[in-house]
Amino acid sequence: MSFDDTAEKVRRNVVILSSAIIIAWFLNLHVDQASKLFGVIEFESTPPIKLWGLAIIIMIYVFLRYWFDEKTRSQKNHLYSELSIIKLNVLSAYLKFEISQSFKKNKAPPSIHNFEELKKPDLLIRYENQESLSEVNIDLSIERNPESLWSGWVLPDYQLEWDKKHFSTKTGGNRYQFILSNNRRKFLELVSYMNLFLYSKSSVDFLMPILLCAISVGICIGQLVSVYLKSFN
Repeated sequence: MSFDDTAEKVRRNVVILSSAIIIAWFLNLHVDQASKLFGVIEFESTPPIKLWGLAIIIMIYVFLRYWFDEKTRSQKNHLYSELSIIKLNVLSAYLKFEISQSFKKNKAPPSIHNFEELKKPDLLIRYENQESLSEVNIDLSIERNPESLWSGWVLPDYQLEWDKKHFSTKTGGNRYQFILSNNRRKFLELVSYMNLFLYSKSSVDFLMPILLCAISVGICIGQLVSVYLKSFN
């Protein structure tokens, strides 16, 4: 098996070697069977502890070549940029949800400080008359805090439809500070990463070799420990 220096082939080396180790372990192949399956040298007389140790060294080597490759660094930078955009979209959707719920329930949004919109006279009258709010349309812009994505200022514009016939509109938007709690931050972080992993082809191309390598190295370490412990029995 040859190890090529080109970016795509460095990535392919990681995938092929990792997959070979995972398949051999999953099928419970002995060393001589695995060597015949993958068409390499017979290792029948080599102690398993040396083979698993050698496999770990080779996997670490090919992974480091992949990790420090110029194209891999470019992919990482692209993913960071993509993740930043996804986080902003997730944050925007969440703040819209909070504001929408605040109008529907006549309660201040938990993450937005001093939300004065609910105190406007025309809205207070409608709430006192228990008019039904049938639709909420919100458009907002976000000014991010340079020190944290999950805090900053939001400028909401909205249109409220009451009983499907009365409208209360607001344009120009007042500026309100928002600060998300730790639990909400963690939740939105999780949603952002899930969006990145599930809907981004570049994240799959970048992360699959890392995942396969981590699994294969874990298998090798497990087998190495198992062989070492058996030597004492």
